Amino acid sequence: MNVARGGYFKIGWVILLVSAGLGLLFATLLTIAPNSILSAHSFRVGDAPLAIRIWGVTWTAFSLIALVLLLIPFRRGERWAWASLWLLPLLWLSHFAFKPDTFHNLAIAVVTAVGLGLTFGAFFPKST
Repeated sequence: MNVARGGYFKIGWVILLVSAGLGLLFATLLTIAPNSILSAHSFRVGDAPLAIRIWGVTWTAFSLIALVLLLIPFRRGERWAWASLWLLPLLWLSHFAFKPDTFHNLAIAVVTAVGLGLTFGAFFPKST
């Protein structure tokens, strides 16, 4: 499928790329953070540093998969990649749901959803 790459597509693609890149950055930092930071007040008292680190590893893998999807099948115009990338805003939203004082995660979720919305026309063009 050949995707018409207009201005909205490019803006949306960059937004999604930044979202996945931020996810990779934050997940990597969470994965390699010292235990003293992981047990600090920013996390719940019952959270074990190992569990938080495992969460960081899975988030890192998810972000890498999202980047691969963005760089290959999404740019090719494969609709399944567009649908799969809705997991990006859902991931950011889940971070906000588990820790409601992290409003930046909610903002990133909304911006990422807008990015996907901007690319909608490229994947589902109006029939003539």
